[in-house]
Amino acid sequence: MKILHKCHFTRVAAIGICTLVMIPAIFAKPRCPTDLNWLKGLCGDGALAHEYNGQIYLTELSTGRTEGVGKGDQPEFSPDSSKLAWLHGSEAKGRLRQGDTTIYSIATNVDRRGGIHWVSNTEVVILVKKDQRKIWCRVSLSGVRTELPQLKRLGTARRETDVKLGKDGVWSYVSDET
Repeated sequence: MKILHKCHFTRVAAIGICTLVMIPAIFAKPRCPTDLNWLKGLCGDGALAHEYNGQIYLTELSTGRTEGVGKGDQPEFSPDSSKLAWLHGSEAKGRLRQGDTTIYSIATNVDRRGGIHWVSNTEVVILVKKDQRKIWCRVSLSGVRTELPQLKRLGTARRETDVKLGKDGVWSYVSDET
C-alpha cells in the first residue's frame, strides 16, 4: 500500500508541477512582432492582423495596442485598410478596423482552401460550396453574390490560391485545380 500511495503522490505532484509550468503559457499575451517601429516605418499608421492559437488579433501600429478580434484564420485587409475579413469554419466574417467593432457575416458555406480575397473596398472573392461543387463568387458586403467564370489550367500545384490585380486593371485568381 505504501508503494501505491507513493506512486499516486508522485503522479499528483507531477500533474501539479506541469500545471504550474503551463499556466503562464495559457495566460500569455498573443505573440506579435516586437519591432513595431520598423513596421510602422514601412506602412505608417497601418495595422497588423495575425493569427495565434486559432484567434485573430489586430495591432494598431500608431498605438502598438493589440486586441482580440475573434476566432478564425487567414485575415485580410481591404485595399484601403479600413476593413478586416477572415475565415471562421465555413463562414467568412468581417469588421471595421477602427470604430465599430461589430463582427458581421460576409458569407456562409465557404470552402476554406480558397481563402478570402478583397477585390475592392466593398467586395471579396471566396470559394463557395454549391450543389456538390465549388464555385468562385464575388460577394459584396451587402450580401449580393455573383458567380465568377471558371478559369481552367492555370496552375498545377493543386494547393495554391491567389488573387492578383494585373497592370491592365483586371483581377485574376488561381485556386486548387483551376
